[in-house]
Amino acid sequence: MRLISALLLVASLFGMPLADAAPAPNAVPIVVLDRPRTEPSVAIDPRDPRIIAVAVNPTYRRNALGEEPVGIFVSHDSGVSWTKHDAPLLPPYTTGSDPSVAFTPSGTLYVAYEAVSNGFCGSTNQTAVLVTRSIDQGRSFSRPTLVNSNPANDKPYMAAGSAAGGHGDAVYVAWIRFQSDSAAQVVFSRSGNGGQTFSPPVPLSSGAGIHVAPQLAAASGGRVYVGWVAGSALPGTVPPREWMETRGSFDAGAHFGPVGRTAPFWGPLGLEQPGSLRLFNGPSLAAGGQHRVYMVWAQAQAAHGVPVIVAGAVRATIVMSVSDDAGLHWATPIAVNDSTKGDRFEPQVAAAGNTALVAFYDRRRNGVDLDLELSVVHKTASGLHAGPNVRLTSLPAPIAAIPFIPPGSPCLAQGRFFGDYIGLALHGTRAGVAWTGSTSTYRGQTDVRFASVPLSALGAR
Repeated sequence: MRLISALLLVASLFGMPLADAAPAPNAVPIVVLDRPRTEPSVAIDPRDPRIIAVAVNPTYRRNALGEEPVGIFVSHDSGVSWTKHDAPLLPPYTTGSDPSVAFTPSGTLYVAYEAVSNGFCGSTNQTAVLVTRSIDQGRSFSRPTLVNSNPANDKPYMAAGSAAGGHGDAVYVAWIRFQSDSAAQVVFSRSGNGGQTFSPPVPLSSGAGIHVAPQLAAASGGRVYVGWVAGSALPGTVPPREWMETRGSFDAGAHFGPVGRTAPFWGPLGLEQPGSLRLFNGPSLAAGGQHRVYMVWAQAQAAHGVPVIVAGAVRATIVMSVSDDAGLHWATPIAVNDSTKGDRFEPQVAAAGNTALVAFYDRRRNGVDLDLELSVVHKTASGLHAGPNVRLTSLPAPIAAIPFIPPGSPCLAQGRFFGDYIGLALHGTRAGVAWTGSTSTYRGQTDVRFASVPLSALGAR
């Protein structure tokens, strides 16, 4: 949460009743889970796909315990109705953020999140990474386990799977450890006993510069992959030179192979125009069959090796690459978006075998406001092939309704914050997707929306 500060503190001043968003095309209903919220993460129970979990950032309104907890929404009927839970905290931590959620093959639900004491703007903050679990299909959650406490920790992300040999749950967490404003590494911790204890964190990245935005993907047999964005500096007013790095493990995170790298590219701006949108570019990973890993990210369109900037916008494109050797080598990426009009960012990927699904924010409709687009990508012997983009939203989310923090605000970072990621999960012939939206009716706050989407509506074969 350090990178985005506490932008939604402004939104917490406005408590308003909820209303459903406009229905999506192809008769796909969209449900507004709550507001003000951002940064949803989605997981589907592999034993019973009717059970879906979505974890989201706090509303930044204190509850009866004086806490600002991460929200956990659980559905037992494929997303028709939902029950809300507050993710538990440990003293002295009073505020949660940056949640991620995963089911193991056994049906145990895990949620990882950052926790801070004294609020995000406090001068004596302590920062921790916490993990809670549910063994009753999301009806109750355990006292959280303290994975690590360090004031330099930020933005944890988790995955879960079966341990090597298929015995028991394996839970994995990676996060950023800042050394300075211009130096950061990715560290990793694992649990082989159902999240009761975690190993001491070990660094996965190395070298000078910035290594941030870790994402994980887990698969059967103790396979786990971690990816992050690397570069010389965090995104700012000039497109940064970046590349993605990955490491893979075949023994439930006990050991990792060497670092794999993509070719360098120009990253999006940290403050994208129009609208001064806060962006934090990173990868999203999904495991396929054998040693296959899919990865998506946003990168600036370039001409003659130079990023194209028009009126403060880089006109980013969404790209996908695939690795068939556990992330050591990456194929030349392909464009997922089928239009270059406007810009797009924050892609998320989910996969099953030779089929991958990508969701991303897109501004091709009017160049300003946010839609959510989906695309099915197939892997064949000749490479990756992206299908047509399908717009899930009937109406775009107006960026003017997203809270804006002006330059020079103490503690709070400048710009409009709508979250650093969206949530996507795939099971069988349906996908669960959650994202941040806004409406002109509820100015000054964002909501989190969910849809259960049949792949047939996206033209999947």
